[in-house]
Amino acid sequence: MDPHISTSSIISSIKSKDRRVHWFDEVSEESEETFGLEMPSIVSASEHPSEISNRTIIQETGSIISENEEFPEMFGALRRELLEQEKSEQEERHHRMYTEEKIRRLKEELAALKPLPKPRKQTAWCKGKPHDTTKFPSKRVVEKIANRDQIRFKIDDIDLSTLRPELLANMNEMELKHLITAFIESNPRLRYKENYPFVAEGMFQKDFRSNELKVFSSRLGLLRVPDFRSSSKDNKADYVYFMTLAPGIYRGFSFETHPPSLVSAKFPSQHETIIHGYAILAHPFGTRQQTKEEDCWICWNDSLGMMSVKKKAAMLAMKKQPIWDKQLDVVSIDVVYKNGFAVNKITALTNSKDKEKRFPEEVFIVEDAQYHETRSNDYVFYSNTLNYEILLEKSRVGTAQNDLPFEMVVAATFPRPDRLVFRCLLIIPEPTKFWNSKRQWIRDLLRARTDAYRG
Repeated sequence: MDPHISTSSIISSIKSKDRRVHWFDEVSEESEETFGLEMPSIVSASEHPSEISNRTIIQETGSIISENEEFPEMFGALRRELLEQEKSEQEERHHRMYTEEKIRRLKEELAALKPLPKPRKQTAWCKGKPHDTTKFPSKRVVEKIANRDQIRFKIDDIDLSTLRPELLANMNEMELKHLITAFIESNPRLRYKENYPFVAEGMFQKDFRSNELKVFSSRLGLLRVPDFRSSSKDNKADYVYFMTLAPGIYRGFSFETHPPSLVSAKFPSQHETIIHGYAILAHPFGTRQQTKEEDCWICWNDSLGMMSVKKKAAMLAMKKQPIWDKQLDVVSIDVVYKNGFAVNKITALTNSKDKEKRFPEEVFIVEDAQYHETRSNDYVFYSNTLNYEILLEKSRVGTAQNDLPFEMVVAATFPRPDRLVFRCLLIIPEPTKFWNSKRQWIRDLLRARTDAYRG
């Protein structure tokens, strides 16, 4: 269009062609600038929409469109439809982004493992007869079998807190053993995490009737596993660590010598097991007569966990030491297993250096516990240090009171394999009186361990 042609000349030309087309007399400057591009109905700025509500617009085609057809309702429905469509698209984008992020994380974890490609099934020939290479492997297949225990990942690249069982299923035994070492050397909140997969451990006994190993685990109880020992070193072992991928699925058996908290295990008969080790002893605060009752005592061993004490288990020890400060004392124990561990015999230690050397590592002190509620046979406390609940059996409260200062000696227990419970061994009323100079070394060890359990 020639820019020199005025807008008024265009309007005159249109009027001369068809007298049926009527335009509003007043045209705004903004409409004149865009008139050459499109020809909309132009409403005069001097007229209010209410004044033309019943008027009709006659177009060049001769069709008549009335404003009584309720355009606002039509556009409102269209607007709602567009908003719903936009909302649906946003939800779809959000779901797609979430899925892509989940796939990306899974790819990173799989990349860390870098599994070897599965060898293709091959057919070799021997004396004119075909046979499977699993029975007569070629040199190439033998090399692959020899390398199956190679480490294909870095421990530092794996997040132990988010490790999933399906990833462990692709690992070989050597990789699983390295993973067990990583768990054992990690923060105890990871080592004793409650969800699968996790590390379990325990003393074991060879069952010569079934050629299986009977493993005594504080977390899993008594279980039977195949005897995977393959070397002279393994045959001399009496303790085992292994990964628990799911209920009843155990892999990565690492056979070792028992830890310092244990001494030996005896198996007088097929159904009897006696484990000798060390533990700390605790009992509720009360009268001297009450503290003599062994069935109110409790022991903790890092490998065997929290154990009740049988009546008369310390009868000989108390005869030798009538005045015996048993609270948090390190003692020698004989433990029997019958639907759980129980202390059958207690012997007092007299050497202070032996006590410090044998003091357990998996107990700690909590100074900020606050009473929360009563639940069944337990009082429930909450600790900001642990960011977790602490359970105290009602019968073990002793003379402690909620409105007076107290401290707790706590350890991690597992009433079920996949349920972690922090349980109080001892609640200490008036801590300033209890922690005298003779017990200060115990408090120092307990407080140092608390930092490792912070939530």
